[in-house]
Amino acid sequence: MLEVDDVLARLGTSRGGLPSSSGAGRLAPVARLAGDPARFAAAVGAELANPLTEVLAAGAALSAAVGSSADAAIVGAVSTLNALIGGGLRYQAENAVRSLDRASQQQVSVLHGGHRSLIESDALIPGDVIALATGDAVPADCRIIEANHLEVDESSLTGESLPVAKSEAPSMSTLISERSSMLYAETSVVAGDALGVIVAVGEDTEATAGDVTLGAKVTGGVEERLRKLTMVSVPLAALGGAGVAGLGALRGQGLSETLGSAVNLAVAAIPEGLPIVATMAQVAAARRLSGKGVLVRNPHALEALARVDVLCTDKTGTLTGGQIRLTSVSDGRRSSPLTRLGSHDRSIIAAALRATPRQVGGAPEVVLSRCDRWRDGSGHRPLDEKVHGMLTRKIERLASTGRRSLAVAEGQTTTTLGPDISGLTLLGLLAFSDPVRPSASAAVDGMRRAGIEVVVVTGDHASTAESVAGELGLMDGRRVLTGTELGKLSDAELDGVLTNVSVFARVVPADKVRIVEAYQRAGRVVAMTGDGANDAPAIRLADVGLALGRHSTSAARGAADIVITDDHIETLLDVVTEGRGMRGSVRDAVAILLGGNAGEVVFTVATSAITGRPALSTRQLLLTNLLTDVVPAIAIAIRPPRGRTAEQLLAEGPDRSLAGPMYGAIAQRATVTAAGAGAAWGAARLTGRPRRANTVGLVALVGSQLGQTIAIGGTDPVVLAASLVSAGVLAAIVETPGVSEFFGCTPLGPMGWGIAITSSAAATMAGVLVPRFVDALRTSSDS
Repeated sequence: MLEVDDVLARLGTSRGGLPSSSGAGRLAPVARLAGDPARFAAAVGAELANPLTEVLAAGAALSAAVGSSADAAIVGAVSTLNALIGGGLRYQAENAVRSLDRASQQQVSVLHGGHRSLIESDALIPGDVIALATGDAVPADCRIIEANHLEVDESSLTGESLPVAKSEAPSMSTLISERSSMLYAETSVVAGDALGVIVAVGEDTEATAGDVTLGAKVTGGVEERLRKLTMVSVPLAALGGAGVAGLGALRGQGLSETLGSAVNLAVAAIPEGLPIVATMAQVAAARRLSGKGVLVRNPHALEALARVDVLCTDKTGTLTGGQIRLTSVSDGRRSSPLTRLGSHDRSIIAAALRATPRQVGGAPEVVLSRCDRWRDGSGHRPLDEKVHGMLTRKIERLASTGRRSLAVAEGQTTTTLGPDISGLTLLGLLAFSDPVRPSASAAVDGMRRAGIEVVVVTGDHASTAESVAGELGLMDGRRVLTGTELGKLSDAELDGVLTNVSVFARVVPADKVRIVEAYQRAGRVVAMTGDGANDAPAIRLADVGLALGRHSTSAARGAADIVITDDHIETLLDVVTEGRGMRGSVRDAVAILLGGNAGEVVFTVATSAITGRPALSTRQLLLTNLLTDVVPAIAIAIRPPRGRTAEQLLAEGPDRSLAGPMYGAIAQRATVTAAGAGAAWGAARLTGRPRRANTVGLVALVGSQLGQTIAIGGTDPVVLAASLVSAGVLAAIVETPGVSEFFGCTPLGPMGWGIAITSSAAATMAGVLVPRFVDALRTSSDS
């Protein structure tokens, strides 16, 4: 065994030229994350980068300027609470991923001073000499200094599914896949053993250095939707405030009173609960997915996932098992699966197990050239040109179906085996392949039913990738595009052929990035899934990045929005289903917020036009929002999808907009809310004093919104409980002396409650039945 000084001498480097591998020179392992206030603060800060934050801050400032400091404090408290909840979720998710990485840390055998010691892989530094054996994961980039029958699985880095032979012989190739004297992090030893000296660790390794998009993650879809909603809600609030101010001025009210009413209405009309509702919807969906082995690192990606229409998936370890297996045995004429082997087939396997060739070139065509006889199941025969051609075609057919073959031959010799050996007798062929996962076919079919185009993007051979894609039914008459062909295309030319390609083969990480960018230029919403370091750049760049498998590399997990911790590709369907269910929940919850606030603005402006003063004060509007917006809307947002099966959610397709149906729901809720409150207020004005009428209008305003919330939530216990609690709180406030006066209300008798409840119920029923009646009329007219 080589000592450290011997190793350095071989490399032409003195010990002083490398960092010390022990003592004070060694860097401490990464600190354990029991608590990190700085990271938590950064997570909260990221949540504050919200399109409504500036609007709410401006509203709070205006409220304070006109003397409504309590209103300003309430708005600030809601914004802070949202940031704390969202930041806490982000912080916990990051900690969970770090825990996953720490759980996968391995003990590495390090040589120093003639002794071996075990240290954690994250404590390695350049200059350390490590020993690796069969089954070990390579913890860092290493230069091989001694190797014994060494073979390495580099599929996580290069996409190549077959093991690669390695040795200490120098290699000057610029291609990672051809550097036979190097070992790389995120790969594993499948045969033999070796000594290597560390040359790069952590972010300096090839696995991480190839991540050209580090830090360039695209934001999720929820943020964009919130910006659009801001463009709707803020002008509405300003318009309502301006309307109240104008009506007050026409009736001769003072400037201070008019301005105060306008500002307070505008602030009350801004949906303060909008960010927290979106956050809570994503939190709930992420928690439900965690029970299915899915870690959501970026909850904002869930809504974007509902809109994904292209899934770029790696082959090795994702669609396939990532392990080369013997699948069939051939005598040259016929092939037998492992379940139906004959005696001759078994003799071929037995001969292969006895063979231990060391020289490079154990390839089928090389073995054939050394054979002059062929023995199949019926006996021996000469291996002439005709037979040679038949066997060569057999090998080519195996390759065309994605299988690799080994030729097995035997012979007698009195000398040591060498490159000049000849006169062998061919026994047959062994066919190997990386088989498709049993669950992959059903998962791919489900994706396609969901309107998601599945594209294979792999570093493996074109024939192998095409075979896998064909087995999964992905070709559809389309072609395979190799990395070499891709490199010759300009971006415009790539855009032109994109729709005619099902498989991208022999691609490198930079190619995967180009492919994702091409789909994004075409207006597609792209998800990228994989498990290797070579997938990380594209995973990070995609609209939704997914790392698949408990054995996915830390580079892939670190780049991903969502980590699927099991080995089941069908779990992707659960994630898509949850994303689409969450889209519907967010749509309903936001409609509750914006529709209710819009109805409040319409009701307030209408009563101001009739009487010269708004029916509701600022405190009453804030109380209405508190009772109807945050808690009931959150209850709607966090409920699991109800009334729709997974098949129905998937059948909605990725093009079902969050905004389109939502705007209709907002308009409907605003109309029902304003109509219910207006009818109750008008009836109460005819039967009592203005203060009583305003209180009846307040109760009907809250009741109409809660009634619609229950109609949306159905029998969901959380929704029912939230609505009933809000109704109970309102009743207590109205009927409790002192508290009622504080909110500008007056206790109501049976008639007042009857008017408010009847108006609310009638408006809610109309809101449910009228759309159904209109849909029925449309259906009958179409038929």
